[in-house]
Amino acid sequence: MRTETTKVVRKPAGGVTNGVSKTTAGRLRHLMTECGLTNTALAEMSGVHANTVANWLSGRTPPSKLVLAHLDLLASIRRLGGR
Repeated sequence: MRTETTKVVRKPAGGVTNGVSKTTAGRLRHLMTECGLTNTALAEMSGVHANTVANWLSGRTPPSKLVLAHLDLLASIRRLGGR
């Protein structure tokens, strides 16, 4: 009699996909919304393709710390009324 085994696939702990925290993607999405940026606009500002931004938002690859720092700064300026 042949016994079949079932492979159990578990999601990584801590909401991490391919080494990228889902909170990083969520933070990026939040900052983009706060700054009124589309994927295309962020891509142009960052010097990357729109597909790269889509990869950041899906959690496939992380954005650079510099991109996040720039968005944090832009959001802070907008909060202060510098729209």
